Amino acid sequence: MTGAHAAPYTLAPLSEAAVGALTARTLGAAPDTPFREECWFLTGGNPFAVTELLARAHEDELGPHQNSVPRLRRLAAPADGEDFLDRLESLGTACVRLAWSTAVLAGEATLPLAARVAALDGRAAQEAAAKLRAAHVLRPGRPLPGPRGADAGARSELIAVPEAGPGEAEVLEFERPSLGRAVYRAIPDSLRTALHGQAAAAVAGAGLGPAAAARHLLEIHPDDDPAVVEQLRRAARIHLRTGAPEAAYRCLGRALREPPPLRDRPAVLFELGCAALPVTPAATVNHLRAALEEPYLAPELRLRTVCRLAQALGRTGRADEAVRTLEAEAEALAETPGPGPGLRLALHAELFMWGALRAAEEGGADEEPGATRDRSRALARLAENLTPEARHGMPERHLRGLRAWDALVRGRPAATVLHHAERARGDGFSWTDETGSGSRAPMWR
Repeated sequence: MTGAHAAPYTLAPLSEAAVGALTARTLGAAPDTPFREECWFLTGGNPFAVTELLARAHEDELGPHQNSVPRLRRLAAPADGEDFLDRLESLGTACVRLAWSTAVLAGEATLPLAARVAALDGRAAQEAAAKLRAAHVLRPGRPLPGPRGADAGARSELIAVPEAGPGEAEVLEFERPSLGRAVYRAIPDSLRTALHGQAAAAVAGAGLGPAAAARHLLEIHPDDDPAVVEQLRRAARIHLRTGAPEAAYRCLGRALREPPPLRDRPAVLFELGCAALPVTPAATVNHLRAALEEPYLAPELRLRTVCRLAQALGRTGRADEAVRTLEAEAEALAETPGPGPGLRLALHAELFMWGALRAAEEGGADEEPGATRDRSRALARLAENLTPEARHGMPERHLRGLRAWDALVRGRPAATVLHHAERARGDGFSWTDETGSGSRAPMWR
């Protein structure tokens, strides 16, 4: 309620029976008497306190039984608000710094990494971690799973803390996730940004990979740093390989704002457009057109950009514009040396595919029968002229896939269809397209 005559409305304390009913609803089972009594005693029946405590118990997978009472008391001890933050500060500067770095690192937090981000030596970090655990801010330590593979020794050296002894590479976790969120929110904005920058360097130095470092790089301010751009691009490629184009798009968007060097800008715009294609084709069109306007766009990248632009136009219902774009590029290539034969094949394959789709969308009303035959014959000539020694990679597989499809729908001999289909299949296909080549064998189209 608001207004001049508004008065605060105070909720009456809940009865023990009401606390028991809320416990059963939250934890999924009726509490026994000792658990119900302790829950009511710890909260005084305050509705807000009861709800918060039961939420923590559910988060901690606590059962409403007598043997859970000690853990319930421990959950009730810290608060997430000002009292908790005041108590954290009373533990000392080292504890605050370690808690901040743990909150920033989140799931990547280990004692060595958190110590590096907090600028603490090994002994100070150990003592601070012990105090935070005694105060029930951090969970009891558990060892970091050992690295596997040939680089295990190298990675162990990277994540070791100076002056640290055996067993110190342990995971740091807050007693409850809500405590971690409270600590993270309490960090001053400018300091939080700086800590993310330190965390990015520490995570990368520990060999945890570009994707782990990118999470922190997204939080720092742009600073015209080519190394940051390269790390974000590498992280984007990993996200695309694992089927996460949205995450790749965020990384590349941030890389563009860094900004990249002028000679790298066309490639970043191209990669940004490729990442956007599975989810927002309209954004892909804008990014790729911007890439085509860049002065340092190499001929090979230009052709890949045009092919991918045609795909984006086709996916947004503009097949006719896709064909015109490809035809204009093909005419320009006919007059210049241009890129290698593999990318030229990609252009011809895209031109055939979108020309056929445009004709299908229009029902063939505006296309003469001879035009369809000419397109089919041109595709057949291109496919028949391919030799095993050429090895044009994915563009060749794309073209052969189209030839197999065209031969099938036109009733050509089965041997011709199988010949090109088998070569289009090659060693199989990835579930994700991380290359941004603009050329994909259309076996599912």
